Amino acid sequence: VALATPSAAAVQPAASAGSGRSAQKASEGNRMALDAASGAGGGRPSTSARGMTALSSVEAFRAAAVLEDAVEKLAFLQSVEPDVLTHKEELSAAMGDEVERVMKRQSELEAKYRDLLDERASLQGVVTKKQRLVAIGQELAEVDRELKDVTKSLSRALKDNPRVGDNLRKMVTERDRLLDLLRSAGMELTQ
Repeated sequence: VALATPSAAAVQPAASAGSGRSAQKASEGNRMALDAASGAGGGRPSTSARGMTALSSVEAFRAAAVLEDAVEKLAFLQSVEPDVLTHKEELSAAMGDEVERVMKRQSELEAKYRDLLDERASLQGVVTKKQRLVAIGQELAEVDRELKDVTKSLSRALKDNPRVGDNLRKMVTERDRLLDLLRSAGMELTQ
């Protein structure tokens, strides 16, 4: 049995129509439009011998329409998306640049921290330089905080970088698998 798909407005879930009473009215309107389109009165689902509930023809029509819409949207995304696997080197290089930038900043902060420690050590015995010692202590605390932040950022960048190609491949594979699953579910509903 070939089913004609209703307009997108007739299949929209109630949540997108608004909340409260307006969502309920929209849902009722969708149900009536689908009932009229399918020629059914919205019969009740039956229960099979295995205890599973069979869908009524209206429910099957609705589910098939939703699945077909999802397949169309995924197919559209697939058609407009550039071939990400061909850009994997560019993405990896961009991640590498980020890692390099973070490592450079970390080296600068480590050098500053080392200089401040050296200056503090040279001023330890001098009583007249008390204010400078306090200022150095504050600077050390600030550089220490920045170093921790940069180290976290570097760790994050290194963790994400090696898997750029694998992640892109996995994304394409998962999308293709989902498309196949949605298509087969839609075909089962229309049979």
